[in-house]
Amino acid sequence: SVEDAAKPSKQVVTITAVGDCTLATDDAAVADDSFVSMVEEQDDYTYFFENVADIFEEDDLTIVNFEGTLSKRGTRQDKQFAFRGDPDYVEILTSSSVEAASLANNHSSDYGKESYDDTIKYLEDAGIAVVDGTKVEIMEINGVTVGLVGIYALNETRAAELDEAMEKVKKEGAELI
Repeated sequence: SVEDAAKPSKQVVTITAVGDCTLATDDAAVADDSFVSMVEEQDDYTYFFENVADIFEEDDLTIVNFEGTLSKRGTRQDKQFAFRGDPDYVEILTSSSVEAASLANNHSSDYGKESYDDTIKYLEDAGIAVVDGTKVEIMEINGVTVGLVGIYALNETRAAELDEAMEKVKKEGAELI
């Protein structure tokens, strides 16, 4: 009917949001119990998300809060825990249907700007969208324009970044943010 044609169709986007995802070990950690030792022991990057891989594959968008860096460069920052993983570990994410990563957290610069920049490069080169502050992403999912935004530690400066980020994705047509 004409009335039904005028109604917008219902569009569904299924999103899985994953909390702290750290693919690294702090230098001070006991080597035998470390993430790195588990990688060597398993020798299979799909192992780390095998219990949730079906969920990640069935959804439309999996976003991880990526805590740490993927790099061989940079200087460890003066903090209690700092995480830097091998750039090859990006395959842990790609082999498990992760499409986006937020670097808006307290570990994305654990080894300085060099390592932070490397992390963005390795993630993006692997086809994973990256967000942090005013670095936003737009994705088309099931006919819906989705704007991805990531903000850490909402203070006055970050509130201004959030406003800017929200405006950016709105200007790019985001229907869902």
